[in-house]
This record gives sequence, C-alpha cells and structure tokens, in this order.
Amino acid sequence: MLNSVNSNVFRSANVQNLRNPAFGGSNLSIPKGTSWDLDAIADEVLIRGVAAKNVEAKDAMIFEGGQVEGSVYAEDAVHNFGVIGEDMIAGYAENRGRVKNVTGNTVINSGEIDGDIDASKIELREVSNRIKGTGVKESKVAGDVIIDNIDGKGSVRITNKDVKVDGSFIFKGKKGVVECPKEMADSLRIVNGKAKPLNIII
Repeated sequence: MLNSVNSNVFRSANVQNLRNPAFGGSNLSIPKGTSWDLDAIADEVLIRGVAAKNVEAKDAMIFEGGQVEGSVYAEDAVHNFGVIGEDMIAGYAENRGRVKNVTGNTVINSGEIDGDIDASKIELREVSNRIKGTGVKESKVAGDVIIDNIDGKGSVRITNKDVKVDGSFIFKGKKGVVECPKEMADSLRIVNGKAKPLNIII
C-alpha cells in the first residue's frame, strides 16, 4: 500500500490522492507500437508501448522497449526495464532501465537513475547488459542515495565495484553503514555513516 511508504515522500510528491485509489481489479496493457494518451490507471499496468502521461497502479511493469513519459506510482511494486521520463514511486521499486528519481521502501537498481534514490532498503547491482534500447551503459545514480534510517533499520548495499554514485550517501536519522566492495570503501562520500568493506567474489 502507498501508506507503507514514508508519508513525507508522498507529501513532497503531491500524490496524496493516490493513497486509496479506487481500483476495480482491472488490467491495462499497452502493446508495443501503440501509445496510451491518458493517465494509465489500473490494478496492473503492463507497458510495452508508450504511456504518454502518468501511471497509477497496484503493480506496474515497463518492459524492454516500453516508455512512460510521466511518473509511475504503485502501491506495491514497479519493475522498470524501459524508460521512465520522470519519477518512480512504489513500495518495492526495481530499475534496470532509465528513470529520473526513485522513491520507495525497497529500491533495487542496476540501471541508470538521473537523480536521487530515497528509500529504507537499497541495493545497487551491476548493470544488466541484456537490456537493449534504453541507452543504459552502466549502473549509476547521478544524484544522492538517501537512506531512511530513523528506526535504525535502513540499509544500503553495493554488490559490484563498477557501480557509480555521483552524489553522496545520506543517512536520515541514526548513523548507518554502506556495505560495499572493499575497492570502493575509501572513495564513497557518506553523510552520517561509514563504509563497511565486503569481500565480494564475482
């Protein structure tokens, strides 16, 4: 549910009206080669073509070659293998393609994020090379990685030394730990926390 994601996130995103959307067990699929020119609103939204506005759903998937020109909001999960022009906000958000900002409880990234991540649990993985047509060449966060650690349960883990973060790791609340390959431990910029080197065997 959207209520499970930090309420301040949704206030800042101005999507309070999505807290209790009136879904009716519906499914919306946008086929490859087609464009949906209205907001795509359904229980489940599957995009292989183009969603020209926003997506509001319980679960959403943007397939390889799919595109959302606006933002994607989901109560439960979003899986992005394509391109989202604006933000992705969900309880569980996985990005293997390209997106502007990502917000959620859990965020997994192996694509390109042009802005920030803001979540409680974050994992940054190696780029998914099988995804074509998105322009994604590396696993990268161009902005900051913001970790909600107010309850002390926030976590962030980097599983590959080639992951790039241009900004800082910022822990909100209690001091935190960035788990990362030992090659990265001295170069990360961390606010209110520290690096914990891992011996990761690839």
